[in-house]
Amino acid sequence: FPVTILALPGNSLKSLPKEIGKLKNLKMLNIANNPIVDVPTEIRYLDRSNGGSLVRLGINKDEIGEDVYRRLTELLPTTQFS
Repeated sequence: FPVTILALPGNSLKSLPKEIGKLKNLKMLNIANNPIVDVPTEIRYLDRSNGGSLVRLGINKDEIGEDVYRRLTELLPTTQFS
């Protein structure tokens, strides 16, 4: 069965693995309450504009900082952030 929801809130994650981009069926990714400082470019493959299925990204903008948030919005232009 393909993974469609991945919930990883509050796991002290500082980065995501580049393999995250292989989860093309992912519709919801929750990485809220993690001090993310690095986002792999491969995450763009989750976005619907690149053949992915991601609809929603759960993230805490205040916790990750403006630069990482901006990068995510550039890599995931059709994804809703919450």
